[in-house]
Amino acid sequence: MPDNTDNPYFGLRRVRLEETLQESARVEVANQEGRPYKAYKGDSNHCYEIWCLPDGKIKPQVVTTYEAHQSGAEKKPHPAAKRLMRIFKRDMVMLERDGETIIGYVRKMKQNGSIFVAPHTEANADARDRDPKDDFKLIQLGAGSLLKAKARRVIVDEMGRLRDPGPPL
Repeated sequence: MPDNTDNPYFGLRRVRLEETLQESARVEVANQEGRPYKAYKGDSNHCYEIWCLPDGKIKPQVVTTYEAHQSGAEKKPHPAAKRLMRIFKRDMVMLERDGETIIGYVRKMKQNGSIFVAPHTEANADARDRDPKDDFKLIQLGAGSLLKAKARRVIVDEMGRLRDPGPPL
């Protein structure tokens, strides 16, 4: 070593960690020739949006974090589509199932267009959902079932008051 020490990391300034990813799990960035020169791990979702198309069909859209940070216009599924709802992770939602009102947190979103909600009174919901011995399961909803359940984003203020704007439709 130049400084007469046994430190193998002397003079080391930067470390680049590499992780091999499946092609479906990465977002590739192309250079001017169109060939990919770097890739990002595309495993986090920014938000979940529900759109109403002009023909009346409901279209769910999961926006990845990478897409959300790209400059440009909003990615609508159709130019005349109307956004009914936008939900982020850890948002509180209110929905009606089997005649009862459930207030819960959005725990995760999947790229196939489904979200998972845990009641706000449940502790350690993710670990309990993964545990095969525990009978607790997260509530899985798609875009159509979210609208049928009259799901909407609600806000709890500092005083504990629930602000409910009402169902989107």
